[in-house]
Amino acid sequence: MSLAYEELIEAEFLAAERLEETRPHLVRSRPGWCEGIRATLRWAWRREGPPPLAAEIPLER
Repeated sequence: MSLAYEELIEAEFLAAERLEETRPHLVRSRPGWCEGIRATLRWAWRREGPPPLAAEIPLER
């Protein structure tokens, strides 16, 4: 069983914010990937900004 630790999630968020500095090869080799990570963590962890992916989910009837 995995547990979420606030300190570790916050550290991951801060590391994602610095990806251009710490892992410049990722920015070049995977366009949009780093921003996707940041957008997801910003939305899910900090509850800031729009959802990282707009998706319509049809309602079942």
